[in-house]
Amino acid sequence: MAESQGIRDEHHVARYCSGSQHDGGKVLPTAFQLRRPSETYLSVNWLEYFGLKTFDAALHRICAITATQATAGIYADIR
Repeated sequence: MAESQGIRDEHHVARYCSGSQHDGGKVLPTAFQLRRPSETYLSVNWLEYFGLKTFDAALHRICAITATQATAGIYADIR
């Protein structure tokens, strides 16, 4: 596998959070913990990848792509 070059600081990512990873609309810290000691990264979606004009449009695209898995929603850290 090729080495990742990372995502630029000014870009944004979203992470899928299952129903057990949020409470009352707030994401729990466990949503960002590695599940196994052998894991070295978290899975996220790079919003700028889609080239869409708004974060909302990018989140809708991600939901459409992951519709079979998305039962609780996708939360983004939008700054």
